[in-house]
Amino acid sequence: GQFLNLTTWYLMKNRSGAVGAAGVAQAVRDLTAARPGIRVHLVGHSLGGRLMAGCAKSLAETHHRVESLTLLEAAFSHYGFSPNNGKGVAGFFREVVESGVVAGPLIATFSAQDTVVGRVYAVASRLAGDSVQEIGDANDAYGGIGRNGAQKTPEAESGPLHAVGNPYQFHPAKVECLDGSGGLIRDHGDVTNATVTYAFASVIEAT
Repeated sequence: GQFLNLTTWYLMKNRSGAVGAAGVAQAVRDLTAARPGIRVHLVGHSLGGRLMAGCAKSLAETHHRVESLTLLEAAFSHYGFSPNNGKGVAGFFREVVESGVVAGPLIATFSAQDTVVGRVYAVASRLAGDSVQEIGDANDAYGGIGRNGAQKTPEAESGPLHAVGNPYQFHPAKVECLDGSGGLIRDHGDVTNATVTYAFASVIEAT
């Protein structure tokens, strides 16, 4: 259905951040200690994107690095990486960008057809008081990165998802927002199609 009931949403939102910052980040630290030189790629869909962003933020605090971070229709604020959301407040995951914890590509897919992040996430966030022209769009203070890409983020660059075989040129220290609108990403769960899979494979290849 259309995501979750609100009680479940708030619980999962809080848990995803906590598990990413504590459990997954510690697992990465343990792994890299046991296997020096191993390449770590973080990838998460929906609230899993929030989980992996929380993991990266926690790793930045202990000066660990990962090779890449891939956010697939992530369910967190489109100001999450912003130095200033327009009210003088930095996004919760701003440290991920400023710290350089991600050594290689940092990409975030988004799509106007993602009605879960575009509407349900935005309404739930508004009711929770988390920090328009239309609910969920780029002008909405409660909009999500999986609907609009990163907003008010100087490091953000937006472009379309590429057709399979059309190479990407990723740039270091950027948040590469890949637009799947118009049918390339048809809904919130459409993250295993050929174009999305190719984008993720290109991230791995770039490292």
